[in-house]
Amino acid sequence: MKKLIALIMCSILCLSSLPLYSESSENAMLLPAVVLQDKADKWGFINLSGEFVVQPKYDNVNNFNSKGIAIVSNQSADTGSNVSYFINKEGKTVLGPFNCFIGDFKSGYAIVNEQGKASKLVDEGGKVVLTSKYKLNGVSEGMISFSEDQKPAIKYGYMDMKGNIVIAPKYTYAGDFENGAANVYLTYNKSVFIDKKGNILKDYAVKPSGNTNDYPMPFLDEKSKKYGYKSSSGKIVIGPKFKEAEQFAYGAAKVVVQTGKDEYQTKPAVINTKGEYIIKPEYISIHYIGQGLFTVNRKGYSDWEYQYYPNAIFNSSGKQLTDFSYYDVQRFNGDYASVCNGTQTFFIDKTGNKAAALPTIDGIGTLELIGDIIKSQCDEYLSYYRKDGSLIWMQNKDYTFDSGITVKNNKFRPDYYTYVEYPEVMGISDSGIEEKVNKKLYDMFLNDIVKAQDKEENKEELEYISTETKSYSAEKNKDLLTIEAYGYSYPLGAAHGMPYSEDYPINLKTGEIYKLKDLFKANSKYNEKLTSIVRNQIALNKKITDKEYFEHISSTATITDSIGFTITKDALRLTFAPYEIAAYAAGFVSFDVPYGQIIDIIDTKGAFWNSFDKEIKKSKVKHLDYLTDEASISIQNTIKSYESKIIEAINTNDFKKVEPVLVKDSSLYNDQKSLVKNLYKKGIKEKLINFEIYAIGYLNNMQEVKVYVLEDVGIMYPPKKSYETRKFSWCYTAKYDKNTKTYKLTKISKW
Repeated sequence: MKKLIALIMCSILCLSSLPLYSESSENAMLLPAVVLQDKADKWGFINLSGEFVVQPKYDNVNNFNSKGIAIVSNQSADTGSNVSYFINKEGKTVLGPFNCFIGDFKSGYAIVNEQGKASKLVDEGGKVVLTSKYKLNGVSEGMISFSEDQKPAIKYGYMDMKGNIVIAPKYTYAGDFENGAANVYLTYNKSVFIDKKGNILKDYAVKPSGNTNDYPMPFLDEKSKKYGYKSSSGKIVIGPKFKEAEQFAYGAAKVVVQTGKDEYQTKPAVINTKGEYIIKPEYISIHYIGQGLFTVNRKGYSDWEYQYYPNAIFNSSGKQLTDFSYYDVQRFNGDYASVCNGTQTFFIDKTGNKAAALPTIDGIGTLELIGDIIKSQCDEYLSYYRKDGSLIWMQNKDYTFDSGITVKNNKFRPDYYTYVEYPEVMGISDSGIEEKVNKKLYDMFLNDIVKAQDKEENKEELEYISTETKSYSAEKNKDLLTIEAYGYSYPLGAAHGMPYSEDYPINLKTGEIYKLKDLFKANSKYNEKLTSIVRNQIALNKKITDKEYFEHISSTATITDSIGFTITKDALRLTFAPYEIAAYAAGFVSFDVPYGQIIDIIDTKGAFWNSFDKEIKKSKVKHLDYLTDEASISIQNTIKSYESKIIEAINTNDFKKVEPVLVKDSSLYNDQKSLVKNLYKKGIKEKLINFEIYAIGYLNNMQEVKVYVLEDVGIMYPPKKSYETRKFSWCYTAKYDKNTKTYKLTKISKW
């Protein structure tokens, strides 16, 4: 199924915001870096010369800690689940593998929670310092939060660093300790703060801070359901009159004030320790960013949209330090904070002004200063710079193929709201064809956007603003280069935006960009046949009851020449955009039509068909969830073996023939053992005419799957000498066997 690729790379988000390094020697520094390998991002580590020291082979990485240990993970080829490791700076595994995802070190420790195994607490040197039968959740101020399944509910408590239970598991949730207090939930809707002995701290409504200036603390008045502030002695110094209240810093605190009769009519403000407004409730959003500074936004429809509009910087005295000109303002990390203007990202200092000594990076995103190194995540590129602006390393997003073909990635960033990555094909032997192809691609990606830019010279002054992003992926098969364009347009204030996706199949020899009709014979009525196939798939999908969204797909889906299509190696993929045959929430809805089902109407002598290598087969497995190729092949092999072996077992009364692919003593194992015996006793013979694995999807976890199979079986009932063909629709449950590293069958049901 064609997927709308997320506009912000999830893999970059896995990097920790904590300091990367503490070594004094720059040569010891290793930086996470990513490359594109076989259509997937792989992570490794580079030195300050931009050279890979730990080769890019991981799906996720965390930064190296001060002890030279990093936690990395890959997705298991067998099950699709995460497998994590602790590695050193030589790339060698010092602990693991563990069959689970492990978060980064926090408070000096990492926690390993493997399903069915004892939890482990690992120190920064990669050494296991505690093993517990309980599930460990976090370490804070010498206390470990843990949980116990006290059926039917999970309860939380705390233990010390030696594993001794200090506070019994009795809460529905237990947070971290900070300044001697932790937020716990007594029920799902009632929380309190406790000390390290489990005593309830009645005066606190929010987590106490370690502020040495002894500023008033927020509290919630249970009667009015509004917030005020109390002194450390418990005296009310600011009465409860706010919808929300944050802690004081530098003598100022952000609050939220009800401004109308409706409780949802609110605006933020900033008060001093007397409860007086220093920034009045007349702005859309206010956010504290550290160092006694606030971002203030005057445009937008709601507080969460502040990121789309320019902010000004105010100090804790209420003085406006800058114009409304900064986007994506980050919290201060030390003396600097990352901000953006319309097209660039840079640092500001404590005065709110641009830090002149630090570089400005083209593109929109965030910067992080780590010693003398600047990590940049701008315009979806990861890169590293020195303080003088010299580049250490930048992510390469070009696609390189055989025969010297490269798809170069270009950027178009005219303003904060518009970002396009567009392809440029290089290496076509005929320069004229290359120029023609790139002109078409440029027009397809940018023409409409450039025209819109000409009409909207100053977007900030428009009443309605839309964000526009567009990118692509590239894939080559023989002489066919497929550019998949995807994007997202979002009108600010709307419930949601509109995703976009379209494929451009390009013949590298002729430069032609094909349309759907080019694949078929003239007058073949291909739209009618494709419509029939798709409607049949929809009918089958609706019978897969554990995937509810199938029920909402229109049974009258019709294929027209405007349908999105993709040429894959073994099928024609047809894709409907949101709203075309299903609700927006269903996203892009795709159907794979194996070439073997339409070979009679394909123009097999045409240039389109002969431009790519293909596999012609009658069926293709539908993956209801993401499965690795290895897992899918293993499951298919199990079903293939079962289909032939159960027939042999029935005809020879030898259950051992099928036994290896069944989980011993499972319901299917016992049922089929009886079936083999009974059918043989009755003299019934069977033969397998055909079977098709229609779909595979995970059950409750990544160790079990449901396999939907269509079967045509010939059955001979005595005294007849001929077979009757019967059709069956069976759903098998398959479970991964760690010992044999294969999937075995446990259950069967009709679908």
